[in-house]
Amino acid sequence: MIEKINMRKNCGVSCQSDFVYRGHRLREYVQYIREYPDVFDRILSLWNSFDLDGLRSFFMHLDLEVPYARTQLSHKRYIQNRDSIINIIRSENNYPNIIPDRNYLDGNRVKEVYSSNANEYDKIWDNVWTYEDRERVIRELQLAPSERLLEVGIGTGNNLKHFPKDCYVTGIDFSIANLAICKKKAKELSLNNLRLFERDAHNLTFEDASFDKVLCFYTLCCVEDPFKVLEELSRVCVSGGTLVVYDVVRSDIPEVALAQYLYRPIAKELGAIYLEFCPPNNISYDSYFDIHGPAHEAGFKERKVYFLDPFRTVVLGVYENR
Repeated sequence: MIEKINMRKNCGVSCQSDFVYRGHRLREYVQYIREYPDVFDRILSLWNSFDLDGLRSFFMHLDLEVPYARTQLSHKRYIQNRDSIINIIRSENNYPNIIPDRNYLDGNRVKEVYSSNANEYDKIWDNVWTYEDRERVIRELQLAPSERLLEVGIGTGNNLKHFPKDCYVTGIDFSIANLAICKKKAKELSLNNLRLFERDAHNLTFEDASFDKVLCFYTLCCVEDPFKVLEELSRVCVSGGTLVVYDVVRSDIPEVALAQYLYRPIAKELGAIYLEFCPPNNISYDSYFDIHGPAHEAGFKERKVYFLDPFRTVVLGVYENR
């Protein structure tokens, strides 16, 4: 069971600077993995197979007073990136005390990673979210004829084929390389209801109440200041409008949340290498972001939330703007 302690305020959102899992604070787990980094080989293997029972059992029996009994390493990406991972987790600045925290990600670094991998992105990730997954997300928008939709972080345009032809779609992204691929797809689909802009989601240039619906498809976990982005989305969305979020969030399962916290700086620097098909430096994201508090702070009211994976880390959330 997780016990929240030492509550603080950060940007108007209630935050925990530390919590306890099985009698140990997070910092004690950080110290342990810094001393015995091969613990990550086991954690990543359990995560890659989505073995919730195995992950629970592992943390249940992990004794922080006893040196880790190293077994033969098995996780491909851990073995390949072991030296980098050790350097990352031993950096004092990579496990901040205040959670949630602004500016955990470096916006310039994120832009560089996604831009440099634009041509490889679809090959690696397009099959992760199936046609049915994307169709389900778009369906939650309940787009009506002539409604105005903003997709934030439209990327290479993998959702384009799912948008109704009788609504008006505006897509923004901070990567020109991504937008170039998106434009090509739009041309192939003969879309006449689409506008694309190179924009920073932290500072949208659209007027207030410019859109009826807003979509964030794996975007908020990849921005420098998700608090600011959500505030901007509330501003440009009409009152009573809909925000649909499909994203990675901090799990409410204690053992999973603990693994996410320990993995957080690795996700920031190397990406989703717990999935062995994902090469390092292909994406950068915050694996420990919790949308609920920041969304409410920005003025969005939760309508419904679905968790789409056994670890309860992938969320499909539908929110109503104030």
